Amino acid sequence: MPKFKRGQDPIKSLGLGYGKKPETKAWKILEFIRDGGEEGRSYTEIQEFIWILGGGSKDSFWKKDKDRWDYKSQTLKEPGLRSSRGYYSTALSGTGGWYGGGIKGLLHTYCRKNPETKKWVLDRMPNPGENIYSRNESFKLVPESLNEIMDI
Repeated sequence: MPKFKRGQDPIKSLGLGYGKKPETKAWKILEFIRDGGEEGRSYTEIQEFIWILGGGSKDSFWKKDKDRWDYKSQTLKEPGLRSSRGYYSTALSGTGGWYGGGIKGLLHTYCRKNPETKKWVLDRMPNPGENIYSRNESFKLVPESLNEIMDI
């Protein structure tokens, strides 16, 4: 049976509330996707929102690299890709396999792709007490709760 901690709100003590999650960047990203409705938000739109949320400007988000190295021809090419390409990708898409330990990203945990628009649509917000980011069950290094340690 769970025990309440003295001097702490019982709901928070049990991990039932949202706590400060609505103030996190991840929560704001999910709200942004939700506000896109059934049409959804493109991956680049989401990245741009995160860039601006972090204090960047629209212009700096779309800025292209000064030059890029072409490994095939061993020469410098003209600017091509935007410098911010890939920004926040691990948190959005997650990691799999050997690199990163199989962390599920926000998009694959809480969203789905609209087959018509090919944009991301929110399925659900995190539940009270749920960790926003979680590891894939197949790559669990430590138990997530005391109950699991005690095998209750």
